[in-house]
Amino acid sequence: MFEFRFWLRIASLLSFCALTICLFVISCCCSYQHEWIKANTDFEDSMFAMDMWKHSPFGKLKIYIFNVTNAENYLNGRDEKIHLQQIGPITYDIKSYNYILHRAKDSVKYQKERFRYIDFVPYESISPDILSKTIIQFNKRFSFLSSSINDFLHSIFRPLNNIFERKDEDFTVNIGPKHGMENFFRILTLNGEHSIKTNDREIFNEGCPINVQGAFDNSLFPPFITKNTSLNIFASELCRVVPLHYQREEMEDGLKCYRYLLLRPNEAAPDCLSEANGVRLPKGMFNIRKCLYDPWHKEEVSLAFSAPHFYGSSYNWSKYFEGLNPNTKEHEAFILLEPTTGIPINERLRFQSNTILKSDTISKFPDSPHMIVPRFWYDFEMAELPFSVRFGLYIYVSAMPVLQPMIMVVSLLGAIWSLYKIGRLILQRKRAAAVAEGGQSYYHENTTSM
Repeated sequence: MFEFRFWLRIASLLSFCALTICLFVISCCCSYQHEWIKANTDFEDSMFAMDMWKHSPFGKLKIYIFNVTNAENYLNGRDEKIHLQQIGPITYDIKSYNYILHRAKDSVKYQKERFRYIDFVPYESISPDILSKTIIQFNKRFSFLSSSINDFLHSIFRPLNNIFERKDEDFTVNIGPKHGMENFFRILTLNGEHSIKTNDREIFNEGCPINVQGAFDNSLFPPFITKNTSLNIFASELCRVVPLHYQREEMEDGLKCYRYLLLRPNEAAPDCLSEANGVRLPKGMFNIRKCLYDPWHKEEVSLAFSAPHFYGSSYNWSKYFEGLNPNTKEHEAFILLEPTTGIPINERLRFQSNTILKSDTISKFPDSPHMIVPRFWYDFEMAELPFSVRFGLYIYVSAMPVLQPMIMVVSLLGAIWSLYKIGRLILQRKRAAAVAEGGQSYYHENTTSM
């Protein structure tokens, strides 16, 4: 019985020693963080950010409308500039959904139902009855037009319907290790094509930012991003591919993130987007003329997008308007990415819709060959990440790099301890055997002398 217990303890200690040595060797040869994140690029249902991805984008859409407060005085010549009053926020709760259509080993095809639900949130708006308020805005045919905010948003200008209307968006993207982790979730095709379908595709040349191949849909990005990683996103509401410009490191919820700008100050638009209705756009603006239509005239609208309040634009807006206050804090569009996992932590997509009025449509403004008129701007703010995603980020990004060296030390100490215990057990057994043998010799000598 004693022999059995001895060898059982030896076998247990040897197994424990082998296990800890294997764990130590594995810890020395590979990174737990790297391997776990690499496994997530297989895009299985067990991926810690899967539920977040299925419902992205999600958050709050805040709309700000410009109201003209001195229309009559301006038309009568009593005021030299147009006085603008910003009205907002008019807040909507945004929820989306992504449907997986087909999954292969190295790619996945899914349909993005962008802004599946858009619900007005009265008590997060400037006032619960804001939609019934009256505003005065520019009109293409007339000088100014009075309407309710509800009519402006949903009937007359319809920015919600035009910009955030449901579109057919079937993406095929890279997944898995075949293409390399740096190409995880890069777009292969959009609706079976490599380029964005526009209303007048022939005007675009090869340098126009409508090629979506290699871009992202802004829901997931590759892991282990560096400051020099090239990142472009397909922005459906802008009808183009937008490059992300690294700005700086920033802390968010205890995580080190990379902050990227969507539109840098005084950034020149690509040639194919630098003119609208024959007007050369100032820096910091770009044309979206083939994405939207005028709901009154069923024809192309001369629209230019910029940052809110013409922030970062070379347009001399102060010549025509009062009441604007462009500033970085409120008007800069940015995305915060956690670089280790490629998970978006926060984003503020802020763009302003401007109408371009030429001299033949603004006969009452003879001093201006054209005028770029702000209509409204929006601020999409991503909601807080679900707890499961925040916990996963903590484990992958913060805990795992600390735990691995601790596991290495503990496994090494465990191996040393088990070897020590084995040696001690063997030594004790030898001593016990020696004592037993000595006792038997003494007994034999005494027995013989008697």
